[in-house]
Amino acid sequence: MKGLQVTTLTQSVAYHQPISIEVESTLSTVINTDLEKADLSQHTLFVTAHLKNHLLKNVDYMAYGMSDELELPALDVRSCDAAFAYHDPKVRIVLIGVLKDLFSVSIIASVRNIEMQAFWWILNNSLLLKS
Repeated sequence: MKGLQVTTLTQSVAYHQPISIEVESTLSTVINTDLEKADLSQHTLFVTAHLKNHLLKNVDYMAYGMSDELELPALDVRSCDAAFAYHDPKVRIVLIGVLKDLFSVSIIASVRNIEMQAFWWILNNSLLLKS
C-alpha cells in the first residue's frame, strides 16, 4: 500500500498597477478630502481629471521609483485657471487653492503612503466589482 498524498491548492489574486496609477489615486484621495472640507466634493471628478490629464504629465516616475519620494512639478496656475474658467469665481479660487496647497510641498509622499492608499483603492474597487 502506497502512502496517501494530499495536495492543497491555494489561490491568490495579485493586483499590479503602474506607479502612475498609485500616485494618481493617492493625490485624488487628498483632493477629495480637501474638497469635502470645503463642501465642494461635487467637483472632485473634474479636478482629479484635470490633475491626471494636465498637471501630472511632468512627474518623474523613474526618480520616484528610485528614491521613494514623489516630487511634484511646479503648479501650472494658468492651466488650472483656464480649466476652471466656467466655474463660479469663488469656487474657482477654492479649487485652485486646493491644488496650490497640494503642490506647495515639493516632496508630497513616501512610497509607503502611496502604496497604502493604492491598497485601499484596490480593496474598495474589488469590493465594488463583487457587488
